[in-house]
Amino acid sequence: MPASLDYPALARECIAVSDGLQLQWVLSDGAVDIVEGVRRHATRLAAALTGAGEAESGSSVRVAEAATVPDRQ
Repeated sequence: MPASLDYPALARECIAVSDGLQLQWVLSDGAVDIVEGVRRHATRLAAALTGAGEAESGSSVRVAEAATVPDRQ
């Protein structure tokens, strides 16, 4: 993975997705599929990090780009 990525930000994103899905699961009385939600996020994130097309990766491409550490000059 590129050294320019903000790894703590990506970790926070993954935790936020997991926490949000858990909350939705509780509020929906178990109707939300947490495993599928995490799997879909991981797939989009992996596609973004490996340079897959935007059509495949969805919004995570923009999220991964936003998590890039800016150049410090």
